Amino acid sequence: MAPEESTFPLRLTEAQRRVIAPLLPHLKPHLLLDQPKGHTVRFTLAQLSEMARVCQSAVPQAATGMERNSLRLVVHAAQHAVEKFGAGMIHRIPVGERLYQFKITLQGIRPPIWRRILVKD
Repeated sequence: MAPEESTFPLRLTEAQRRVIAPLLPHLKPHLLLDQPKGHTVRFTLAQLSEMARVCQSAVPQAATGMERNSLRLVVHAAQHAVEKFGAGMIHRIPVGERLYQFKITLQGIRPPIWRRILVKD
């Protein structure tokens, strides 16, 4: 991964990280296998796409129901992240959903009095 590439967060449980590790050995350093519980791991869009594709193809061959369920959840999370952060969608909020926030504080008054105002336009 080149340092200038953007990375995006993906929250994975310990079980999900352990199921992914043998399928994508080049991602092992990113998976934090030595740490328990869920962690948010950062991946590039290419890694997320590859993860979704590889895990999707591994679901039918999963040995146990736990592995199958973990793989399905990883596929869903990775596909959702690719859709959310994919080309043309990176950090953009649709115009209809944008809110602007203003904080107005009255000067020369103790204690300070302020209001937060949210507007769409």
